[in-house]
Amino acid sequence: MAKMFNTLTQRINKILWIITVICLMGVVLFCFLQVFTRFVIKAPLLGAEELARLFFVWMVYSAAGLCTAQGTHAAVTIFVEKLPEKGRFLFNCILNIVVLFFTFIVMRYGRLFVMETFNQQFGSIRMSIAYANSSILMCGFSIFINSLNNLIQNITAFRANASGSSGKGGNT
Repeated sequence: MAKMFNTLTQRINKILWIITVICLMGVVLFCFLQVFTRFVIKAPLLGAEELARLFFVWMVYSAAGLCTAQGTHAAVTIFVEKLPEKGRFLFNCILNIVVLFFTFIVMRYGRLFVMETFNQQFGSIRMSIAYANSSILMCGFSIFINSLNNLIQNITAFRANASGSSGKGGNT
């Protein structure tokens, strides 16, 4: 079960990686076009700034899910590293449970926020702002799935270490 869930999470993270790269390319492209058309051609491109912002929002939120998967969010770990193995295990489990709780809240209220902004539009591109805000739901889902996977992997690794160390202790 844990391996299947880990495989599913890895596939979701590959999709997130692709979304992040495409969004980064969109940000660079639209920012370049905006600067080029505004300062070289002297005729700003309509909607380039808003599209760059849309791609930027999606890039940041998709990368947040990837950071959760890889454990690369900014953190102060000096105290956690000083804990014994069991203490680190408990801390990581509690941390992942708290993250699961808060991402559930973000998804719940994020859905309401998206529905509330569905009829609002960007100024120049006449597209619903809900498309940008829906990235909150994608971010919440990806962080939830990755935190759940981290919790499962943490428990699996701790059990494997506990059974491995108890087996070694019987031979002495």
